[in-house]
Amino acid sequence: MKMVKGGINYLFKEEFKESELNDIFQETSVNLTEEINIYVFGGAVMVFLKLKPSTKDIDILFGTSKDYNIFILTIKQSEFITSEIPLEYSNFNMSSMYKNLKTGWRLDLFLGKVCNKFSFSKEVQFRSKLKMEFNKLKVYFISLEDIFIMKALTNRERDLDDMNQILGFGLNFEIVNGEINNQEDKFQIIERIIYFENQYNLKLNLSKKHRRDYNLFVNKENFKLLKLQVQKMLNEDYSKKKVIEYFELSNSEQKRLNM
Repeated sequence: MKMVKGGINYLFKEEFKESELNDIFQETSVNLTEEINIYVFGGAVMVFLKLKPSTKDIDILFGTSKDYNIFILTIKQSEFITSEIPLEYSNFNMSSMYKNLKTGWRLDLFLGKVCNKFSFSKEVQFRSKLKMEFNKLKVYFISLEDIFIMKALTNRERDLDDMNQILGFGLNFEIVNGEINNQEDKFQIIERIIYFENQYNLKLNLSKKHRRDYNLFVNKENFKLLKLQVQKMLNEDYSKKKVIEYFELSNSEQKRLNM
């Protein structure tokens, strides 16, 4: 769709393909005066690997605030302007979003973390591969193992399809298991991977320790909830006998609840 504002054509694109992605990196590097590194993940990497035909945006992760700030100053010279982050992306906790009103290109920028959950660990950086260089811009692709984990953290149903595409390309689950340990929200990652398994009727090489630790975590959280519910009923003057019958509490559960 095109709109005219002040005599300038503004093009809003739904998606763009591999050839345009190359153009974006090249154009954003033109005005660079210092060398910087950017780390690309998400749909753009999948497009380059032929895992999907197009993407709506380029997701870029920055390891340092210096590279992040230099990149923003540079793209502003290439007709990119800051954009309000849509409500559907609010839980991504991106640092900023920029759009090029001439071409319709969109850049989603993250500094240090993605979705405020996935941390740019040293291991993630080490696994990233240098794929392109334009002027002083070095473009690294984050590994598919790490993108698989990021997709698990979004909680969007459509990202399950991307996870399936990535899985079909080939994953080293030893790397996935190792990186899960580096992340703060490891139980959310494990939960989502198990959900993905169930949706696609798969059995992945998620480590036995991750599965066991997750089950212990879930049981612990469930018991916390049970304890709160039991206490609420007792505070409302329900008898212990009534509460025990209502929740069908076993002798061991009654003992843990000090009943």
